[in-house]
Amino acid sequence: RVAREKVEKQKQKMAEKERRQKVTAGSGGNFGGEVDHEMEIQRLEEEMRQPGVSKVALYGLKKKLAMHKATLLRAQRAKEQKLREQQKAAAVTN
Repeated sequence: RVAREKVEKQKQKMAEKERRQKVTAGSGGNFGGEVDHEMEIQRLEEEMRQPGVSKVALYGLKKKLAMHKATLLRAQRAKEQKLREQQKAAAVTN
């Protein structure tokens, strides 16, 4: 049982590392990373609902969740601002 739990933890760590790489790669200045952040938010929320999550782990999950939500919100606001600027420029030229 202990060996099985160690293997499971190692798998979770590897999966987390892969997810981090995907999220980091997807958020490099373009807005294509929004989907990655949304998926990560869902995953973190699901992980927080799992039974047996320690308070320390829950604290870390909450911090990661807040980081992803803030990044997604900043990207959405930047996208909206860019759209407003394009609309304003189009109105000026017409």
